[in-house]
Amino acid sequence: KVCKFFSNKESDIQAGITINKDDNRISIIFRGSESLSDWYYDLNIFKHKLDNDIKVHKGFYNQLTSYNVYDKLLLEVKKLLEEHSDYEIYITGHSLGGALSTLFGYLLSCEIINKVTVVSFASPRVGNKAWQKAFEKKSNLTHFRVTNNRDIVTAFPTFRYRHVGNN
Repeated sequence: KVCKFFSNKESDIQAGITINKDDNRISIIFRGSESLSDWYYDLNIFKHKLDNDIKVHKGFYNQLTSYNVYDKLLLEVKKLLEEHSDYEIYITGHSLGGALSTLFGYLLSCEIINKVTVVSFASPRVGNKAWQKAFEKKSNLTHFRVTNNRDIVTAFPTFRYRHVGNN
């Protein structure tokens, strides 16, 4: 069942939240690149400092957090968890949506104790080495990256960016 659909015209981010009561699962699905605005965020490869040495792709971070999108998504997930505290969280997306799902999964895993599983498809890299270490230390966070051999999107950005999770 679709619980909420977010579509922000200013940042052009789209995400849906669904609930599956048979599998005890809440899912968050991010749409990939489809507009010039999305490409602006894709190509903004400067880094944003999250904490200490942890830095992430500024474009992905800005698209996720501008116009309170992250806060609204977080609030909706927490509301669903109030009713379904034992549910697992699954987050997914393709390309830009894969990067957003990876970043959202990490941030969400810092906010809740529930198990968070990210399944990204053709995701670019999201953060630096400190980000990779922090991501992979999270005990409630698992990430499965699905990629095609020689997919150019998954090779970028290159300079001091790292993939996370299991490919």
